[in-house]
Amino acid sequence: MIDLSSNEITIIEKGDFRESTSLKILKLQNNLIRDIMDHAFKDLISLFFLDLSNNSITFVSLHHFISLKNLRYLFLNYNRINVIHAKAFSNLIALHTLDLSFNNMRYFAEGQFFGMESLQNLYLQNNRIFSVNGMFWGLFNLKFLEVDEFSICCAKPRSRNHLQCVSPVNEIASCENLISAPVLNVAIWYIAFLATVGNIIALICSTSTFKRSSFAYFIFSRNLSVADFLMGIYLYIIAITNLVYTGRYGFEDYSWRHSFLCTFAGILATVSSEASALFVLMITIDRVVAIKNPFSRRNKVWVIGSSALAWVIAFSLAVFPVLPLKLSMFEDFYAQSPVCISLPLSVHRQLGWQYSMVIFIGLNFLIFLGIIFGQFLILYEVIKSGSNSQASNIRRREITLAKTVVSVVVTDILCWIPIGITGMLTFYGIDVTMEIYAWIIVLVLPVNSAINPILYTLTAIIRDRGRRKVSESNIQKEKELLAQENSRLKQKLKIQRDSTNSYM
Repeated sequence: MIDLSSNEITIIEKGDFRESTSLKILKLQNNLIRDIMDHAFKDLISLFFLDLSNNSITFVSLHHFISLKNLRYLFLNYNRINVIHAKAFSNLIALHTLDLSFNNMRYFAEGQFFGMESLQNLYLQNNRIFSVNGMFWGLFNLKFLEVDEFSICCAKPRSRNHLQCVSPVNEIASCENLISAPVLNVAIWYIAFLATVGNIIALICSTSTFKRSSFAYFIFSRNLSVADFLMGIYLYIIAITNLVYTGRYGFEDYSWRHSFLCTFAGILATVSSEASALFVLMITIDRVVAIKNPFSRRNKVWVIGSSALAWVIAFSLAVFPVLPLKLSMFEDFYAQSPVCISLPLSVHRQLGWQYSMVIFIGLNFLIFLGIIFGQFLILYEVIKSGSNSQASNIRRREITLAKTVVSVVVTDILCWIPIGITGMLTFYGIDVTMEIYAWIIVLVLPVNSAINPILYTLTAIIRDRGRRKVSESNIQKEKELLAQENSRLKQKLKIQRDSTNSYM
């Protein structure tokens, strides 16, 4: 054995081991090796173990290990390798373990491992490798494979042994589908339809259904519809992508997650969720003010300005992680999940999880705390109004409108409660099952965007129809009273006329 580890060796030259033909073990780890000359290990025909870990090697050529036919253990981990010749390992017919972890590898050429039928353990974690069909062809006896992405396991070879492929757990996707749960595969289409069509109808019907509402409520509710509509667009992007990649998603996972469309979808979902929360808060505040001061009128400039500010805040929070700030914590922020949204709902910490925790858990908790407080004030005013028979018609109208808002708020809060609870559990290291994570991301988060327009549009339509029926009923009663009065007058005139004629 020769141990040259932890020195300052920078290059391995041809002939350095000329007198070491019987050498079995060579340790060169923890040096500064940048270059290995071709055929540098030519004379090590009996070498059994070679450790080149923790150096600065960037390239593995065809001739680096070509003569090491008896080599069984090769460690190249913790280097800077980004390119490996397609046949660099073709002569390593006895190799048992190969460690290429913690390098800068992006892909392997097709046939990269041909000839390595003896390889049983392969370590590729902490690279940036994307999955390619056939990348592991030739590894017929592989028993253990460790990688960074579940999608690489989709390309695992047809080994004669039971192959254990270790990768970070993916809570949503599978090798076949972007969304692995069949129920969610179907549900996402219905929710997307409701979120888009429902909010379009809400916007179209705004003039007729909300003509009696205040300007502030009208503007805030319309903006809420737009925010919820964006969630529908996001869901359609995910659903269509899932459909396009059905049966082969594992091989498209890397390219999809790092695509512009995925980033755009993630930004849409974040803008939608944060804008929706802010506008529900604004509607709640507006209802509290309207009930307490039914004759007050909110300044139109203030209403429009606060709406614009809400959009600026939501957009800024969504775009900030993708700005060219060169902050490592935001690297691939929206590419860390197949559904392109970075929610902190897993104990497996991903880049930017602190930011997600602050926004989706911390900020939204404060927003909904304000909403709940506002609803208690509304409830108090409703109870007080119920005991006050002298309440004005305008005040009663505002209270009726506030009751509609309550249903919207309750559904929003119920949707965010499981997200908040799951986020806090994972923050303290308590993991949740993959099924719960998938349901929260695909179903729970966007469902309020589909329900909101149904709640405040249909209830408004029903309320207006109720008003019309009451109005029509009152008009009909007035007509009947007038008819009865006319009948009495006619009868009275007839009696008078008869009495006059009899007198004459």
